[in-house]
Amino acid sequence: MFAKVIVDISHESIDKCFTYRVPTDFSLSVGDPVLIPFGRGKKKGYVIGIEELADFPEEKIKDILSPLEKEFSVEKQLLDLAIWMAEEYGTTLNQCLKTVLPVKKKTKNRTKPGKIQYGNPYPAPKLNAEQEEVLFAMQEYFQEEKVPSALLFGVTGSGKTELYLRLIEDCLSKGKEVIYLIPEISLSHQSRMRVEGRFPGQVAV
Repeated sequence: MFAKVIVDISHESIDKCFTYRVPTDFSLSVGDPVLIPFGRGKKKGYVIGIEELADFPEEKIKDILSPLEKEFSVEKQLLDLAIWMAEEYGTTLNQCLKTVLPVKKKTKNRTKPGKIQYGNPYPAPKLNAEQEEVLFAMQEYFQEEKVPSALLFGVTGSGKTELYLRLIEDCLSKGKEVIYLIPEISLSHQSRMRVEGRFPGQVAV
């Protein structure tokens, strides 16, 4: 059995699949991280395909060294998303994989007076009549099976973000997932604080 592997290096010259032999005692699935021989060293890679036959001489194919069990695997739907992103936006597949994978890092619990910590409940404010009308219209709009893009127009401070959060809540209640994009990096801290506060334990950044 052979695996198609994307190497964990974000460079256009090697943004392609490399074929490796899967040792018989390994149990691998699409999306699993693996340790592979690459060049003169070893690199991490992600399995994006498994095949019974190789597409070039088997004697030239190297073995996968080991699965990386302590690393995050890429779910099938996230892998498909990363492939689509790479094709749509002309970037490397490895960089797109890093975008969809959850960040694995340690954080310190720092409390400051008057500040909301990540993961603390962020109460939903009461909507005014106009906001409720817009929210209801968008909820009805998104009930359709095939929904085109929708533009929510409003001046700064008009409550657009709160409507986004209400729509996210609707999607999560139906077992769906949401990608929430931020227009500029300067908004990342406050946006993350607000989204994680509203949906503690459900957010990957």
